[in-house]
Amino acid sequence: MADFIRRERARSAEITVELAETMTDANSFLTAADLERLAHEPSSVNRAATAEKIAFAFGTGKLTDQERELAVAIFDILCRDAEVLVRRKLAESLKYHADLPHRIAQQIAFDIAEVAAPMLRHSIVLTDEDLISVIGRCSADHAQSIAQRTYLSGEVTSALVATNDESVVTTLLMNKDAIVSEATYHLIVDTFGGVPRIMDQVSMRAALPFGVIERIVTLVTDMARQRIVSHYGMQPSFVDNLMTHSREHLLLTTALSDATPEEMEDVVRKMHADSVLTPTLVLRALCLGNFVFAAMAMARMAGLPYGNARELLLDPGRRGGDQLYERCNFPPQYKGVFKGVMSLARWYIYTGAKRERGPFQNRVHRWGAETLGVPQNLIGFEQMITKLLTSSVPIGEKKKTH
Repeated sequence: MADFIRRERARSAEITVELAETMTDANSFLTAADLERLAHEPSSVNRAATAEKIAFAFGTGKLTDQERELAVAIFDILCRDAEVLVRRKLAESLKYHADLPHRIAQQIAFDIAEVAAPMLRHSIVLTDEDLISVIGRCSADHAQSIAQRTYLSGEVTSALVATNDESVVTTLLMNKDAIVSEATYHLIVDTFGGVPRIMDQVSMRAALPFGVIERIVTLVTDMARQRIVSHYGMQPSFVDNLMTHSREHLLLTTALSDATPEEMEDVVRKMHADSVLTPTLVLRALCLGNFVFAAMAMARMAGLPYGNARELLLDPGRRGGDQLYERCNFPPQYKGVFKGVMSLARWYIYTGAKRERGPFQNRVHRWGAETLGVPQNLIGFEQMITKLLTSSVPIGEKKKTH
């Protein structure tokens, strides 16, 4: 090892003397003293400082071709410096250099994690193939650094998930600029479905595929079901009924609450094809004030164009809504809930705009609590909807509350 260090320093001395001879410009970023210090300096701190200065000069674009060639030769040697401090400072100084030779970036990327981290997080010189190779051959700390890159392709994120490292996957999911394919999302759910913090991060990602959303909602409610049945000794059939309503509520208040009309139409189409568009889901959507989803769903179920279904639903004279309800073949037991909610919508001229949803939900909450004969402050909004939809006695139409 000592012989290796002596040989490297001798080689460094030769190169730095050659580079010093080219530094004749008085305004040069490097001086002969800098290079002499790099060649013979026993202190790693001073070598690191000089390495930083050479890297800075390299990044200015003001070096001649000969100077750049010699600077790269010095980088080659510094990449093998025995001191971590020197290599780390070099990596930190070169991480943003877009014209850094690929072999230098690669050499740093495969160094120990402490040295490689700046290059793995920031260098655009590294290719997807480089990153995937590092993930496969190096440590979880290397993968952790890669997961923090400003941009990550679907191929790289798939390799990160394949590490099966909880910390790496959590970091990846927090990276909003990482592209995650639907197949990779499913792999995350397969591997980490029982890890709440990872499922929370998945649920907060933008534009989740509907199939992934369904799996997350099902996992959450299934885990809750197991705890409730085992802890409270409730009948599984009763809990299953509650979980079905809970799943529908969670779906409407997460994935579909801020979806665009185009995204919502895609979801409705898939749900209808899978036969999971239910009357209770539509009624719950109406209670929540999501009339766009409700109208799209009823249009599919009734076999009508969306515009026609929406017009019938919002008919000021009630008859249109009743006709649409019958055409969807909804059970009579939910008719009172439907009429009560639509009566509130007509009375308060509810348009379905997002800014109106909060006040509308408060009115539905108050109406539902009065209908059930329960003080509003003693029943949650989502709980109230479930009780209305699971009541053994059909809900009669209630007078409007002001």
